Amino acid sequence: MHHSNVRSALFATSLVLALGLVGCGGDNDAATDNTASQATSSQTGADSASADVQVLDEAGLRKQIIDHTVTGSMSTGGDYGEYYAPDGQLLAAEYTGSWTIEDDKLCLDYGDGADCYGAAMDGLQVVWYLDGEKVGTGSLQQGNPNDYSADAASDE
Repeated sequence: MHHSNVRSALFATSLVLALGLVGCGGDNDAATDNTASQATSSQTGADSASADVQVLDEAGLRKQIIDHTVTGSMSTGGDYGEYYAPDGQLLAAEYTGSWTIEDDKLCLDYGDGADCYGAAMDGLQVVWYLDGEKVGTGSLQQGNPNDYSADAASDE
């Protein structure tokens, strides 16, 4: 009988320790952060599996994209290089357009109506999302190193 009580006490102690470890602080914060990340990433469709992906809100778009040139490729239109000027102009080698930010999305208008893209940073790469689907990537350069201008685009 004494061995049975000791065995029961050891089992109970092990169970309490196991439950206590499962509920320890560090993992709870990570679970909360992951849930918040999934909720935010559902706006863009960003894959929350990559810890490096940072979904951009309006402030993030202004800091990371505006007054930068993004060069990359889109599944919907091939390769691109565009400068997003602080005044709302979108400049490229052979075309121009305009940009606005609406509901934490970068809306690009090339003259035929705007498409609004969610954006995320995956390390140093921009990832573009349209209607929740990943549609492109690009790399950032500060400013307008290619000297894109409205005049150069209209001369072509």
